[in-house]
Amino acid sequence: MVLRLLLDYAEAQGWTGVSRLTASHLEEYLVYLQQRPRWFGSRNPRKAPVSASSVETHYRRLKTFFSWLVGRGHVEKNPLDLIKHPRLEERVIPTVNEKEMLNLLELVNPWHARTAAEKFRALRNRAMI
Repeated sequence: MVLRLLLDYAEAQGWTGVSRLTASHLEEYLVYLQQRPRWFGSRNPRKAPVSASSVETHYRRLKTFFSWLVGRGHVEKNPLDLIKHPRLEERVIPTVNEKEMLNLLELVNPWHARTAAEKFRALRNRAMI
């Protein structure tokens, strides 16, 4: 998928040959990705752009691909070595506080089970928590 999108963009821009791609070409492509609508089917400009994580994934996969090309002798240098790795904002995932955790554990207390099946589910769910 990543290489297909790069190929489509390169053809639309008139770029010829993978060995002629420079860091400038790939920077332009990464900027294009940041502005492209998230859902690639219809070109609706009102749709949200792709996430920073998605752009970073494209960067990593392209860097791997160009490293492979260098290793095979198809290109001399990896142009992505000249492009700074996109930074991702650290996402803080909210957690439950102590009281909420105790309430959750009480909900899955096996002592409240009326049947063997309920006891099994309570023990399973408690283990997951």
